[in-house]
Amino acid sequence: LCQYAFVMISSQRHSNVIRLSSLILTLFAIVSVVVSFSRSAWLVTAIALMIAWYVHVFVWRERQILQPTAFAALLLVILSPWILDIVIERFTSAEGLLSARFDQFPIAFRIWKDHFLFGYGVGNYMEALKIYNETGVIELPVHNVFLWLGAETGVVGVIAYYSLVFAALTRLWRVLKERYAPTYRLALAVFCALIAYILDGLTDPLYREPVVYMMFWLSIALSVALRRMNQQEEQRVMDNSYFITSR
Repeated sequence: LCQYAFVMISSQRHSNVIRLSSLILTLFAIVSVVVSFSRSAWLVTAIALMIAWYVHVFVWRERQILQPTAFAALLLVILSPWILDIVIERFTSAEGLLSARFDQFPIAFRIWKDHFLFGYGVGNYMEALKIYNETGVIELPVHNVFLWLGAETGVVGVIAYYSLVFAALTRLWRVLKERYAPTYRLALAVFCALIAYILDGLTDPLYREPVVYMMFWLSIALSVALRRMNQQEEQRVMDNSYFITSR
C-alpha cells in the first residue's frame, strides 16, 4: 500500500486533492507498518520507499517529490518519541527469536540437499520435518523463501521462481523508464513491491498467507499487462508518425 500511494504524490495528472490524499494514505500506511511490530516489514518498506524516491528524483527528474517527502519526514520526526521506543524495543528483543529462526536454516538446507533437483514435494515441508527436525527447533516452515522453495521444489523450483521474479522486474523497469502515462507510475509501485517480496522473503515464509500469495501473482500479472500496454502505445505512436510523414 505504501508504494502504490507514494507514486501518486508527485503526479501532475491528478488534482492537488488526490495528491494530498495520496500523501496522507502513505503516512497512514507507514504508521500501520510500524504498529504491525514486524521488523522485516519495517526494513523492506523503508527500502522500497527509498527506491521509489530515487526513481522519482534521479530517473524521472521529478524534483517536486522533495517537498511532500520533506513534510512526511518532518511528521515522522515529530512522532518519533512514540515510534522510536517501539522500534528499539523490537530490535533489541529480537535476538532469541532470530536465533530460533536461524536454527531452521540448516534443517531446510539438509532437506534440499537430500532432494536436490525436485525437492521433497510441494506442500510437504511439514512432513519432511517429521524426519529431519531436531530437538529444540521450532516446527514451522523455515523463515526463508529461498530455502523453503529449495526444500519443497528443489533447484528446479528455485530457478523457476527467481527467473519469474527477475523477468517481471525487468519488464517493469522498462515500463517505468519509457514513461508512457499512466502505466509508468503503477509499474514503479509494482517494481518496489516485488523488491519488498524478495527482501522480506529472506526472513519470512511469505506465501503461507493467502492475501500475500494473491498479491504476488497480481504483481506478476501487472508486469505482463503494463508492458503489453506500453508496446501497444509504442505501436500507436509509430503508426501516427508514419501517417504524418507519408502525408
